[in-house]
Amino acid sequence: MWLPKKVYWSPQNIMIDITNNCNLHCIMCRPQILKTKSLVWSYLDFLFVVNHFSPRSISIGATGEPLLNKHISSMIHCLHKKRIKVILNTNGTLLKDFTEDWLQELDLIKISIDAPNETVYKFIRQNENFLQLVDTVKKITYLKKPRVRFEYVIMSQNYYEMSNFIKFCKELKTTCFFRLFEGLQLQEQNVKDYMNVSEIEMELNKAQIVAKDLNVQTNLPDLCKKMQYVRQYYNREKIVDDRRKHICLLPWLQFFVRVDGETCPCCNLLENDMFSVGNIFQISNVWNSQKMIDLRCLFLKKKNYDLFSTCAKCEFLYWKQLWQWTKLIPGWFK
Repeated sequence: MWLPKKVYWSPQNIMIDITNNCNLHCIMCRPQILKTKSLVWSYLDFLFVVNHFSPRSISIGATGEPLLNKHISSMIHCLHKKRIKVILNTNGTLLKDFTEDWLQELDLIKISIDAPNETVYKFIRQNENFLQLVDTVKKITYLKKPRVRFEYVIMSQNYYEMSNFIKFCKELKTTCFFRLFEGLQLQEQNVKDYMNVSEIEMELNKAQIVAKDLNVQTNLPDLCKKMQYVRQYYNREKIVDDRRKHICLLPWLQFFVRVDGETCPCCNLLENDMFSVGNIFQISNVWNSQKMIDLRCLFLKKKNYDLFSTCAKCEFLYWKQLWQWTKLIPGWFK
């Protein structure tokens, strides 16, 4: 595979964080986010970033709840007019406040929910509006657009509900994407629960069968094929797999812009390893900055797996994985 150090095409997908504020205090992420300074983009900040690139899709929202930005409607409408596919990453609790016309300017809504019932949802999300969220999703799925995808972080508090979650997705006519838990901010008693990895493995396999029987689109076939990786990940062992045979493609395809303007091709690399290739509000061409070129060189030599803790353990994105994941992310790459 030949990949250039300097890229003459736009990133296919851009992730932007238009605020780091959130209206929930979920157990797996808020302890860290609450320590950061509150930031919100203006509409001019948004235009400045969007006009830098010509992507196929833009994902809005990462560390915060994007619907808290008062300019969100104008931002979505701008992307819709530019014919850029729009992916909204949200906890979904504020979607009830938006009109059908606005919702149909979105291509995909990714809702982080992590639970198929009110009890588990309330514990993880620290929120009591589960039934209201379900009602909102039902209304959205009757529209022609957008598609709805649920996000489910597999934790000790919810892994036993994965099969029920598949049935829940079938009822609400959504797809779903299961993610491995990344945070280390939980209290020690919660972290210890991860040692029972055999049960997580069993529940993953059960959920895959349920998804196949109900014809619910998920990433479970991919996860179940990598069960050794899942075991190593949750046991906090060194990941031993074939990643060193592959080059992760993110530095050539994707760009993440944090709310403070710092950039990187991978949100986890920027958040966990603090590797920025430049601030978009200060550097004219961050996509091909010297730091970005140096980063691509590290990826080409596969040194990123040794240098960055994120790369050493993440689900890296190579060609085969890319095509599999695009089935669940319409407009991204293809």
